[in-house]
Amino acid sequence: MDFIKDKYYDFLNKIYSWKLSLKKVFTWIPIIWHDRDWDYHHLFIILHKKLEDMENFFNSDKTHTLCAKKRANEIKTARILCERLIDNDYLENALHWHNKKFEEREFEFAHDPKTGFSMLLPDPNKEREKDFMKCGEHSRYMENQDKDYLFDFMKKKIGGWWD
Repeated sequence: MDFIKDKYYDFLNKIYSWKLSLKKVFTWIPIIWHDRDWDYHHLFIILHKKLEDMENFFNSDKTHTLCAKKRANEIKTARILCERLIDNDYLENALHWHNKKFEEREFEFAHDPKTGFSMLLPDPNKEREKDFMKCGEHSRYMENQDKDYLFDFMKKKIGGWWD
């Protein structure tokens, strides 16, 4: 009798597993459909989706671990960092005070006879150009800081993200 019971539960587990797998495939189709290989932006989108799914799981009543809510909050931190990297608002944020201080620049282009392409002419307002360059440096610094924080945080915490 135990043999039949075991086979029955094995069969039910396989059906349940197939159901979960199909559901998972359908939730990933939009992410994979839009995935491109030419830069790291899409890698952050994939990572964000995985972190979002894991956060939802650890916030659910399906976990067995006692510290599921703590793990969910850790994963949430990583997900939010990933979201910031996807949104890529670093330059816009860095330019906030620059845009209040200076008039908006009219970009001027000239034809480069050597290359055949248009090239951006230097800003006639040297102070504005110098301030803009500082904003660019600051935005790169902030983005790198978020990347470092994300991966250092994951390196430290990821070993505990299991149930």
